[in-house]
Amino acid sequence: MKGKTMKAPFSENNQPMKADSLIREQNEVQRRFMTLQSKRHQLEHELRTINALLLTLGNQMDQDLAYKQFHK
Repeated sequence: MKGKTMKAPFSENNQPMKADSLIREQNEVQRRFMTLQSKRHQLEHELRTINALLLTLGNQMDQDLAYKQFHK
């Protein structure tokens, strides 16, 4: 068509570059989110283990105290 010019693949406002940048940013946010989720699950597991150990230790301390008081 006469009088019409074709647009360049990258316009002045660089829309394709902005879209790629946005996708990379979203991927990075997703990666960070997954990393933090994994760390949270690891810490929750460790906390459950520590809580169980504390309960066991607390029960043992109670038994020791009861034993000592009984044998006085």
